[in-house]
Amino acid sequence: MPNPSLIDSVRFYALMLIVATCYAIFTMGVYWFPPKVSKRGKVSETETIEQYCNRIHLPDFFLNDYLVPLFSSVATCSHEDFRNFPAVYITDYKRYTAGNDHNSVTTMQAVQSKLVSNGLPIKLRHPVTALESLSDGSVRLTYIDLDDNSTEHTEVFSKIITATSSHALASLYEPARPMASQLPICEAEVVVHSTNSTFSCKQIP
Repeated sequence: MPNPSLIDSVRFYALMLIVATCYAIFTMGVYWFPPKVSKRGKVSETETIEQYCNRIHLPDFFLNDYLVPLFSSVATCSHEDFRNFPAVYITDYKRYTAGNDHNSVTTMQAVQSKLVSNGLPIKLRHPVTALESLSDGSVRLTYIDLDDNSTEHTEVFSKIITATSSHALASLYEPARPMASQLPICEAEVVVHSTNSTFSCKQIP
């Protein structure tokens, strides 16, 4: 490979300096200029990640070429959809993970294996209908037991992990409704092939 010319080297290091400056501005904005979040009943006032970057004067190329590809790959959505995400989701992620131990998993199956590795019981056909935070920090969960004449039950847990779409979370947990209902979702068609060569389809968010 030929050595880069002086002009190419200057361009490269100038770009790296600009990107580092933009990232520093974004980091300072996370802590000192948080994004706007709408009050209850005013979802439209929640600031998107694109609106937030424009407000703190980040250039378009930094959003298009660095922030959007980075975070949309984690969110598994298109770049256009990511631009409409509430900015607080991204800034909170940045603020709470900076300097703290955290890891990422590649599949939901890995998360499930981790959760049940200590012998947690698994209940199927128990759809959750509501989540409620209690004053002592615990969470009340309401669910329907479809194997017991659709009887409604409530249980209290110290922590609850949800693995649902944002719109499903909005219907279950009222405090998350203003922001979660704004997140874009798309439907995917799942085709299941059974052993007798028949197909069944199901729409999921």
